[in-house]
Amino acid sequence: INAEYMGTPSECLFFFAMTYVKYLKGDSPIVLCVPHDGREEPEHIPLRKLGCLIRDTDTLPLSELLYSNLTELCQCRPHIIINYLHRNRLDVNRSIDMACDGNATAEKVWEEYHGYIAMAVKTSKNQFGYCQIFDIHGQSHRSATEIGYCLNNYQLRYIHDPKCFEQCSIKSVLKSIRCPHDDETTLKQILTGNTSLGYFLESKGYSCVPCPSQPHPCISDGFHDCWIEPNGKHIFSIDDEFLPCKYFSGGYTVCIYGRDQVLGDNVSAIQVEIPPEVRQESTMDKYALDLAQAILSYMESNYLRWLDSDFTK
Repeated sequence: INAEYMGTPSECLFFFAMTYVKYLKGDSPIVLCVPHDGREEPEHIPLRKLGCLIRDTDTLPLSELLYSNLTELCQCRPHIIINYLHRNRLDVNRSIDMACDGNATAEKVWEEYHGYIAMAVKTSKNQFGYCQIFDIHGQSHRSATEIGYCLNNYQLRYIHDPKCFEQCSIKSVLKSIRCPHDDETTLKQILTGNTSLGYFLESKGYSCVPCPSQPHPCISDGFHDCWIEPNGKHIFSIDDEFLPCKYFSGGYTVCIYGRDQVLGDNVSAIQVEIPPEVRQESTMDKYALDLAQAILSYMESNYLRWLDSDFTK
């Protein structure tokens, strides 16, 4: 992150956990999390044996550009939390028992990372009454940005299911929505309608899901396994490499803070899974600017208090 965007020491706070985590305190209700582009592989932290060990390559420089663009566009700073440990040592987007393979040092870094998220959320809620988390990731199975709300393929297909509202990681947005309707209509509107993040990103020429033109990740409107929910338990496609409907609906961070509300209500969280085509040096600058503009349009459209804040004037 360039120093010119950091302000004076009295305006910004930096926190480091054993040099592996950085938290830059912001002055807006937006929190950016960057969990999977760390490159540090210290020998005193052993390799993890389970789970994905691959970096989300170039999501860190893209997130730094996103931070800079958000700062410049609305004259305020988002909070940002960055993990610098390689994913083969620590996965901060998992519960602590799955993230660290029991290594005490890795567990300490995990606790620091999520402690800073909690600090950012509490600061935002104290100042603005709400908080919006964007968890930045990379994926390579789809040439489109996947936007995750902790709703799987089945739930996005059958958005009328009452369980969708309770399990959605942005249900707190509905308390601040500009044009209140019934829960089903409003949820569908902010997931796939013309106030959704997918709508604003698609309007800039990017393929994404969910959005108005692709409200669910399934490649066909015909019935297939992704839509089966036998005995109330959904058959997930997320880990099946052979299903073309593979979709990252949201991991630990967005689900625990946005859906499960461990830090209280008025916290919403969205996972942004960015394809490799826009993480390249030749495309990254434009995408980061367009994503920043889409995020601000989403905030303006859905939060009653957004335009009332001093930093938007």
